[in-house]
Amino acid sequence: MKKFRLGEPFEIWGHWWLPEKPQNRVAGKLTSHLGNLELKLLGRFEGVDINARNTVLPVIHGVGDATNFTLWRSVQESPSFKAPGSLEQTFSKMRIVAGGHFNTEADTLFSGVTFEAPQIGPWLQKLPVKRKMQEANVSYELSQFRTCLFKSEINGNTIEFGANIQTRDEQYASYGFDVMPVASIDFASPKICSESMEHVEALADLLTILVGEDVEQRAIRFRISGENSSFPFIYEFRPPKDVKLIDEHDVLVPRRLLDGSLKAVFEKWTEDRKRLSDSVALLCDVLDRERPASHVQLLLLAQSLEAFHRNVIGGEYLSKEDYEPARKALEDAIPDFIRRGHRESLKAKLRYGYQLSLRKRLMQLFEPMADTVFSAFDLNMKNFVGDLVDARNDFTHWEQEREKERPNGAHLANLLSNARALTLLVLLRHLGVDESNVAQRMLASPWRHLRRYQNIGEVIRG
Repeated sequence: MKKFRLGEPFEIWGHWWLPEKPQNRVAGKLTSHLGNLELKLLGRFEGVDINARNTVLPVIHGVGDATNFTLWRSVQESPSFKAPGSLEQTFSKMRIVAGGHFNTEADTLFSGVTFEAPQIGPWLQKLPVKRKMQEANVSYELSQFRTCLFKSEINGNTIEFGANIQTRDEQYASYGFDVMPVASIDFASPKICSESMEHVEALADLLTILVGEDVEQRAIRFRISGENSSFPFIYEFRPPKDVKLIDEHDVLVPRRLLDGSLKAVFEKWTEDRKRLSDSVALLCDVLDRERPASHVQLLLLAQSLEAFHRNVIGGEYLSKEDYEPARKALEDAIPDFIRRGHRESLKAKLRYGYQLSLRKRLMQLFEPMADTVFSAFDLNMKNFVGDLVDARNDFTHWEQEREKERPNGAHLANLLSNARALTLLVLLRHLGVDESNVAQRMLASPWRHLRRYQNIGEVIRG
């Protein structure tokens, strides 16, 4: 079977049909281009209104390139005309399972899932294939200890990290291997597609925090109990970018640093992921290889820290009930000359007056690290918090009179670098990782995790 990798191009001609009408097969082409998926038929499916754009077909079956395909959630696009006078029916945004014909997505259960990500290898730091030199000859052999496996006591799933290892051709003509770092999850009970993908995304998010770099799935394969083969899963996914990936020396929290706490960290993540999801989602946008502009990253990090405090630590100036009389008194004190729109705006601000300010939240978050991390980074906690809060406000409101106060250049870059590092440390500390060790690794790889910038004017004067 063809190797399917997320975002990579392919073009497969075949025949396609609806499961309830297998006798009515239509020729067409399934393609992946720039991460976008499309099925274009040389004709149309009988019984499907070709002009009903955005109609979603639950299941389409097909065969092409000697492979069976199941397409889920295919969205119909506008038809196109092809000479002489025929119509082409087009579908996009589908989910594809290669290698089999399945029923609806909700009726198909999987026993496990494996995904590739290049950062898993440097994080795991286990060499799967050893290279040997004997005089002029080169040979390879599989390492005896090349995986890491444990079973979660929280959900019963078994997680294994290692590599898919294959000879480079079926005849073993070469002496080398294709090695693809993978994470594999065996479910305690079968899962549907969406549940399986939730486990993949959760594990990828945790690895992103541990590695310190966006961990993207490059290929996904579902498993079904009793089946000898696994099934590639493809959905719309941007193409891999040609960027230098992290190496094992720069991984933020390699597996060996966790030592005996690896299982506990993963279980803490499983237990608390719902509370951490907002904070992690915002952080992942900053660690993404196509990250937004610097000032937007800073806003995302401030929001990530606020979400963490709100959802994990909590706390307020007053309870909502105790604050209610004060809120009502303040609302009643709004002068009569304040117009309706302005009055409603003031009321909206007063409604949340019992909640802690961002400044207060950040001080509480960072206090446990004041004598360790902040000292190691040569940062004054109070000054850093003030700079981050001011920057958040300035980039939120964009007031002209504050233009000169908004951070830019080296100041913005350093503020962003510190905020990114501290956000990672807050999350890692919560998961049970020693923040002092991680801070030292950041300082050992500053070009990756803790860059420092200097204004060109200061360089010239120096």
